[in-house]
Amino acid sequence: SAGDRLAILERPTFGVDQPVDAGHFRTGGGAPNAPAHVGPVVISEIMYHPADGAGEYLEIVNRSDVPVSLHAPGEPARPWRLVGGVSYQFPTGLVLGPGQRVVVAGVDPQEFRVAAGMPVSATVLGPFVGRLDNAGEALRLVEPWTTAPGGQSGLNLTVDAVAYGPRSPWPVAADGRGPSLERRELGLYGAEPTHWTALGPGGTPGEPGPLVRRLWLPLVAIE
Repeated sequence: SAGDRLAILERPTFGVDQPVDAGHFRTGGGAPNAPAHVGPVVISEIMYHPADGAGEYLEIVNRSDVPVSLHAPGEPARPWRLVGGVSYQFPTGLVLGPGQRVVVAGVDPQEFRVAAGMPVSATVLGPFVGRLDNAGEALRLVEPWTTAPGGQSGLNLTVDAVAYGPRSPWPVAADGRGPSLERRELGLYGAEPTHWTALGPGGTPGEPGPLVRRLWLPLVAIE
């Protein structure tokens, strides 16, 4: 709904997987594109235009059922980073447990925690460098290459990416009216505007959004 965009897919759907030669590859008829790949860790919330002078923040979450180390495999000294409109390098050795959320604030973490009323148990990091553009911009969560192609340095793998905007089809209520952008479901492709919503004022830093909480309400038997 935001126009043409290339995306990494869950699996190849063209030709033959693992062909032995070009002739073997050409025997494949191809298939419709597989769904877009969504990583184990995603950007789950973006407060880019807070109301009443509140603080900007991003939230990431490990949506998998196993711990994820935020560094290049086997290289804790090369942590993941947020890049794009803002930049931030995650602490060395950071590991996200299953379902764990981390908030990256635009101000001092303790200052943000107090202002947002977050519990001491919540993980708040920061501050990130730069500001989230109210007019929209691209954000990426990246992991350093373990072995860069051709021996190049400074290359990254994109773990998750979002290029948000203040106008429809993006939820317009997130543009200075109080709510944050919140991912409707963690497994949905992040670059699609209709996969995001804007609900409660102030957002839900460090916890599931209202929509997610409703989905997980326990069933009550009615006699």
